[in-house]
Amino acid sequence: MAARPHANFAEMVEARPAISLHLHTPAHQGRTVEKRLMPAQLVSRDVRYFQRRDLVGFEARIATHYGTKRTLCLTSGTTTGCLAAVMALSRRHASVWVVRNCHKSIVNGMVLSGLKPRFIRPEGAVVTPEELDELFAGAGPDAPTAIIFTNPTFEGWGADLPRCVDVCRRHGLEIVVDESHGSHWPASPALPLSALNLDVDIVLHSLHKYAGALVQTALLHLPNSSRLNERDLARSLDLLETTTLSNLLMLSLEKAVDRLFDPATAGQIARLVDELTGVKRRQHNGDGLIRYHVPEGVATQDPLKFFLTTERAGADQLARWFYEAGVDNEFHDATGVLFIFSFFNTLADLKRFERACRQVKPLLLASPGFLPRAGTRMNQPEMVMTPREAHYAARERVEVDQAVGRTAAELVATCPPGWPLLIPGEKIGEWHRAVLGGDYLIDIVKL
Repeated sequence: MAARPHANFAEMVEARPAISLHLHTPAHQGRTVEKRLMPAQLVSRDVRYFQRRDLVGFEARIATHYGTKRTLCLTSGTTTGCLAAVMALSRRHASVWVVRNCHKSIVNGMVLSGLKPRFIRPEGAVVTPEELDELFAGAGPDAPTAIIFTNPTFEGWGADLPRCVDVCRRHGLEIVVDESHGSHWPASPALPLSALNLDVDIVLHSLHKYAGALVQTALLHLPNSSRLNERDLARSLDLLETTTLSNLLMLSLEKAVDRLFDPATAGQIARLVDELTGVKRRQHNGDGLIRYHVPEGVATQDPLKFFLTTERAGADQLARWFYEAGVDNEFHDATGVLFIFSFFNTLADLKRFERACRQVKPLLLASPGFLPRAGTRMNQPEMVMTPREAHYAARERVEVDQAVGRTAAELVATCPPGWPLLIPGEKIGEWHRAVLGGDYLIDIVKL
């Protein structure tokens, strides 16, 4: 008998027949070796596993929140969503354009699928419609027929995505947008426009980053405009997902989405954006000690992200001074330090942040200054082999100094921000030596 669709996950969990003896996997009986190790409410809700077909009604309700034709709920992270999206594209395309700031999981999807990438390195922090138009116009008859954007960047910087999408559609491309770092954008008009509102085919959201769900919760959306077949995605997910979806993560996912789309949340976000604008105005007061950095060419910026820079100290020192003042950061690189706010932050949190700024400024004034080091600007990969071919090739391990001119057999990335410093199939050059260091050990394709 077909499973009855349920509107919410709690209803699914409670919809159990009156059976007095469960002789199946103990975890799905709601039993643990030590019940006291788990909160009672979690133990009572852990039941036999659900397959994706059981989630139809539940996922339909989530899709209603986002206004999509189909939303798939994931309990193994946006990484799985990225892998599935790339594998779904590989059923329809031989090669794909990839904006260079992609997450490492996009490249790993190409290792699994064999899809051939052609990377786009923008001149600035984000790609522009003009760059895309020029690139596509001169690409020739063997040009890729799909494209993958990562928008916004880890720092919260976004391209002029509506115009970029128009360019891509004019050239007949199917479009995937990894919007992991903009998963809160659909919740409020005070935030940038979500890719869900554009003519794209797949949008990915990470719910643990800004919606407050547990780590590994994510959503894979097919917007109403999508030309992709949801069966292709389901087939891809079947290869990647565990057969036992986490009930705890599903409950967390549902609670986070409901909270995100609670009418009160939009007002809460609008008030937070207004308060943060005041924080920026008061701290960026012309003394030049702390700057809220937005690169030229960035079309949209997440107002909940502060990327701070200073000319008085290195970013690592700036991060350390804030930490000593009681404020931790998301990450820092050679350019600056990233601080992330969310609708969970209170007015007291904002005051605490401003207090830390006031504590750090005298330290900056007393600093003797420093010699800025260049940031890691992304390179333009020279692909000698596909990522899949390089991954499965015979390999040897050498220092980067000995690898210049050879072909990489492995992926190297730092997380955060998670974009690849070295791509399987890429020719290793001086850029890699500068970024990784000459004595860094890597796998290369064996001659």
